[in-house]
Amino acid sequence: MKSKLVKRIDGPTPNGGVYAEVSFTNKDGKPCVEEEAAKCTINEFAEDGTLINSVYSIVQVKK
Repeated sequence: MKSKLVKRIDGPTPNGGVYAEVSFTNKDGKPCVEEEAAKCTINEFAEDGTLINSVYSIVQVKK
């Protein structure tokens, strides 16, 4: 079973990767599911799994 704490997105990424993984943290910095997230880290990977780029972001609450 795949973790719901990390969301994989297959397909080209802005920095030339082939997939990205988004991990979510709550306001206290602890791992959480996407629906409870305050921040996230987006990691872009090459085909061989090499990390290409990492971006940190504040999650905007949907209204």
